[in-house]
Amino acid sequence: MAMSKGTGNEHDLVEFLVDFPEGYGSVSFVGRGALSYSESVRRLLMSARRVVRIAVPFVDDCGIDFLIDGLSANTNRPSVEMVVRSIPEWRTDDVKKAGIRLYVLNEDRSRWGFHAKYFIFDDETAIIGSENLVDRNLRRSLEIGVMVGSKISNQLLVVHKNLIAVSIKVV
Repeated sequence: MAMSKGTGNEHDLVEFLVDFPEGYGSVSFVGRGALSYSESVRRLLMSARRVVRIAVPFVDDCGIDFLIDGLSANTNRPSVEMVVRSIPEWRTDDVKKAGIRLYVLNEDRSRWGFHAKYFIFDDETAIIGSENLVDRNLRRSLEIGVMVGSKISNQLLVVHKNLIAVSIKVV
């Protein structure tokens, strides 16, 4: 895990993340102070020790494969919970086999929408950004986000618990 520059303090971590779409051109921030968004998520999926908490409104086949590939490479076998608005129904068995507890936002019960996209790893590091787990976002869109340390991750955990409370457990 990278440390924030200047403080060396993990709870103050802030890193800028960016993914450019395939064929976007020669513009790249990676190597000039920014990290790859999707590669950062993948590495943290592969290395989480205890728990991964995910909230992304939309997940498609590509996104499910992305999650399963990252988690299957993790020998720690962390507990994983994910809240979505939409996911291909026929893939819920794959999600279950991967050990992901899946929740779907009950928009009738919650009376509010769900647009946030975030990942919380071991309740210490979080990635907050624009990326849904769909082919378009993972491969063909400009996506940006930030990776933050425990100070903000702890606040985001409160949001996540409230989101779970107004969601329906699917698997």
